[in-house]
Amino acid sequence: ITRFGQGELSIRCNSKGKDEIADVANEFDAAATKINLLLNSRQLFLRTVMHELKTPVAKGRIVSELIEDEKQKTRMATIFGKLDFLINDFAKVEQVVSQNYKINLKEINISKIIEYSKSFLILEDIDEKIVIDLESDLEVNADIELLAMAFKNLIDNALKYSTNTRVSINIEDNYISFSSRGEELSKPIEEYFEPFHNDTSSKNHGMGLGLYIVKSILDLHGFDFEYKYKLEKNEFKIIF
Repeated sequence: ITRFGQGELSIRCNSKGKDEIADVANEFDAAATKINLLLNSRQLFLRTVMHELKTPVAKGRIVSELIEDEKQKTRMATIFGKLDFLINDFAKVEQVVSQNYKINLKEINISKIIEYSKSFLILEDIDEKIVIDLESDLEVNADIELLAMAFKNLIDNALKYSTNTRVSINIEDNYISFSSRGEELSKPIEEYFEPFHNDTSSKNHGMGLGLYIVKSILDLHGFDFEYKYKLEKNEFKIIF
């Protein structure tokens, strides 16, 4: 049971005994087999979906090159390029939440991670919508791909639920915060760390995975995450 809990999903412990321990061992063995099959089928399904999505995206990138209008051509190429990135992003998220991702840590400046995360956002007038207050450029030991993904999700959420389509990013001594004007969260922050938490009656609802992904990434790094509401603004803070 301990080895299974540590990720050794192929562990088997069936027994031919007749006592209570044998009964427990056989029940656990059957459960472990079923869980392993479910995880493998989920992984196969996700990989198949992502593989199938890559084909139309690749075709779209080729067709966009045939557009004569340079402005439209550039716009379509950018959109298909970012869609391709998002598909790879989904694969990475699946690895993180299933704890199968090997984290690649290196010292890097926060400002570089912010710029990297901004490149993944499909936004017009991005520099008007994202205001950065750089008190000091922190250097952190992090996986740039994962932390940029966390930043992107926080920016996405802030813009989606803001009342003025603006997000402020502040960097100080040992933290970075993302704040935007809007209504206070209706539930305790811990409930938003669960997958598929969203109320589908909300006009802005998504799949309810944004903060779940952020929390999973920050836990993998050992960073703290805080939320507070003040002066009619929602503020999400990552403490390094």
